[in-house]
Amino acid sequence: DIAFPAVLYELDSSRLLPESKDSLNYLYHLLMENPNLVIEIGSHTDCRGSTEYNRTLSQARALSCINYLVKEKGIAPERLVARGYGEDSPLKLSGEIVLTEKYINTMPEKEKESLHRLNRRTVFKVLRQDYVDPSAPKTPVKQVKVRKGYFDESGVAEPEELKDGDRP
Repeated sequence: DIAFPAVLYELDSSRLLPESKDSLNYLYHLLMENPNLVIEIGSHTDCRGSTEYNRTLSQARALSCINYLVKEKGIAPERLVARGYGEDSPLKLSGEIVLTEKYINTMPEKEKESLHRLNRRTVFKVLRQDYVDPSAPKTPVKQVKVRKGYFDESGVAEPEELKDGDRP
């Protein structure tokens, strides 16, 4: 996973807060600079609420990010995959600390909310680097044919341009 600036949502909602759009613009610029990337946007929740509710909420949050990138920024939807992890992948901090419900419940009350907030995150990872925009103009390929037996000093055949109707 690659972390990027925090994407924030309204409480118990998939609605993006305005400052989240600034964070998603970071991802937009990355995608524009690397037009061959296909990425997964993965959202996570804290452990409060049922497992099913958290999976549904996190999937809706990931889709909110994708909708912003597609509808407002013009990124091809084929380049984006939404994945809601719910509470299944608690954040791993440095060392051996994993922000599981059990670990958070051992902390003083005033620290618990900030630890839950760390688990509520959206990340992305590169799935592939082979995307080709089907609407991009095709670069014409110049075909050449080689005259039999005609080589330069290095042993490489010298090309001759094809004329209409010729086949390589």
